[in-house]
Amino acid sequence: MGSSDLLAELENISDPNLIASEAELNVARSEIRRVNSILKHCEIRAPFSGQLTEKHAESHEYVQEGAPLFEIIDISHLEVEMVIASKWLERFQIGETFQIRIDETDSLVDASVQRIIGSIDPVSQTIKVIGELKTQNSLLLPGMSGSIILTTAP
Repeated sequence: MGSSDLLAELENISDPNLIASEAELNVARSEIRRVNSILKHCEIRAPFSGQLTEKHAESHEYVQEGAPLFEIIDISHLEVEMVIASKWLERFQIGETFQIRIDETDSLVDASVQRIIGSIDPVSQTIKVIGELKTQNSLLLPGMSGSIILTTAP
């Protein structure tokens, strides 16, 4: 029971004042619903755990709805992207294993060919290959570079 209901019960408020108080209460409740609706759009939920790699907006900055705020990369499943000579394509079949020497850590990482992207570039005679890392190493970060080590030369 609200204060205006109590005053009405005690006959200590006039009908017009009671109606005005109830109208003000309804306006306040509507404003609360409006603000709660806006706040639902302020919550950010990532579809996966990851590492923040780029920030596009600062705290308390106004951004348009749907505009990117930051970029997150899933580092639990890193891939290696490489461009190989097309004559090596026979050696890089799906599932084929190889190693990568990571330049930044000077460590060896086992990997396997996951997929071959697109077609052979006719000018450079190269093709893009994506590999999957077999070992997840906490020292590995997106953007690192390295060299592919093959057990047998193609």
